[in-house]
Amino acid sequence: MGKRLIYAAILIGCWLMYACDSTSDDNAKETTSVDTSLLSFNISRSLTSSDMGVSATAQEMIYDWHIVIVDATNNTIEAVVNRSSFTTTTAIPFEQEEVSLKNYTQNILIKNGNKRLYTFANMSVPTAFATVGATITTENANNMVYTVNGNGFDVVTNHIPMTSVTNVTVSNRQMQTIEIPVKRMIAKVEFSFSNLSTKKISVQKITMNNVSLNGANNIYLFPRTGTVQLPSTSTSGNREFVPASSIAVVKDATTKPTYTLYLNETAKPIYTNTIGFTITTLRDGKTEVDTHYTLTEVESLARNTFLKIPVALTDYEFKPRIDFYPPIGGYPEAQITSDANEVFYCTFKSGGQFILRPRLYNLATNELVRDANVSVVATQIEGTSTDMFVSELKYDSTDNGWYEATLSGEAGRVLYTLNYTVNDYGTPTVLQRKIYVIVIKP
Repeated sequence: MGKRLIYAAILIGCWLMYACDSTSDDNAKETTSVDTSLLSFNISRSLTSSDMGVSATAQEMIYDWHIVIVDATNNTIEAVVNRSSFTTTTAIPFEQEEVSLKNYTQNILIKNGNKRLYTFANMSVPTAFATVGATITTENANNMVYTVNGNGFDVVTNHIPMTSVTNVTVSNRQMQTIEIPVKRMIAKVEFSFSNLSTKKISVQKITMNNVSLNGANNIYLFPRTGTVQLPSTSTSGNREFVPASSIAVVKDATTKPTYTLYLNETAKPIYTNTIGFTITTLRDGKTEVDTHYTLTEVESLARNTFLKIPVALTDYEFKPRIDFYPPIGGYPEAQITSDANEVFYCTFKSGGQFILRPRLYNLATNELVRDANVSVVATQIEGTSTDMFVSELKYDSTDNGWYEATLSGEAGRVLYTLNYTVNDYGTPTVLQRKIYVIVIKP
């Protein structure tokens, strides 16, 4: 049987129309028989409203690419198409090139039928995909891992790697255009700051909490649908970002200063369920303060996401109070201590009822932030809740709101994470405060 001849015209950044001109159209009719297809690949950045493609800078675009065509029936690689065959430079994004790409065509001998197109941009073709005739199953491809040091990624000196998998059916047509939207393997976060406090403020550091860390094999090679999934070789933790110079945030400024950073794809944290961050600021040029925030609606951070976070810098002070009612008089009172980051530690040496009264004050207005704006998440750190508590924390709305629990006297440690939602001049902000309840058996 004779092989079917398919002409592949690689189009990047613009559409290759069916009739570029009358001459090319006549040639296509002469060379394309009824059992062959003329393919056109339109490779583009994913452009949904929440991803990086909408407002991508030149450094975030596609510079080079490779398409691996796999027969979906027998899982055999039929062709590897490289950008180098179609253009002369990778110094600028191909989307900005003015070269008439219709002049760059290549004949590829493949069969019609169902195909899987594995596309790689700004990266080399992985070894498993580089050889025509090799076998790639869907399962193998889905489980392949890759190393991306996305936290702190430098787009000035490196191009962002992108991949995609596209399922198509090649049929007998004069022209068949195949859309290939590739996705960046990292996420982008942009902070914008406003100063609603009574002090001069500058941002010294941003710490992202519970994000996927840089390291070997920390991401799947291809994007997955649905919930963010990471390989078992991925680890999570905190990552600090220090601007080249402190960011001055002027009160009532018309233009809000911004800071952009890049992060690894991050799955939903096991304990906190949301991604948080800490802003380290210098206030009045002398007092360094860490303010903890949580992104209540951001459980994970998918690749290619562009997340914009407005941050209102305010004067809030957390003043919790704990009342302790042990069953027998003479037991030592509960001790409350705190560190420089407004993390509080309440230590008990016996069982009994305690009442937690969380209080957050806006120092600019001297107003109490009402309890209706706070939610509490309990995380058992040491011991078990069954052993540590006779009755666990429950809420009472009287007296500006308070929480009640009864300790058994058994040793243990539980973390209460309080998320305060405040609305500063129309800018919703979630402030996070932490209280450890610790029972020590004498």
